[in-house]
Amino acid sequence: MFHSETCPHCKAEIKFIDSELRPQYGDKVDFKLYEVSKSAENQKLMEQFMYYYKYNAQGVPLTFIDGTPFVGYDTDKTTGKVMRETIEQKI
Repeated sequence: MFHSETCPHCKAEIKFIDSELRPQYGDKVDFKLYEVSKSAENQKLMEQFMYYYKYNAQGVPLTFIDGTPFVGYDTDKTTGKVMRETIEQKI
């Protein structure tokens, strides 16, 4: 997940990952968070992910689950649900 520390949608997604996904799938999924607003190295990594997966996003949060991109985060019941379903399909 590529995020900015000032982004409220990023904060909501991180909370969902830490409280819901990591406890349930932490033994099967390697969760990595990359803060991009202060790190040129993480910005470059985000650009490499977008190039590799042929996906162009203009903002954060930007999350890749085994190559499936998610940009933005609405709620746990919408975006979070789809993320959970994607993980279930891929493990």
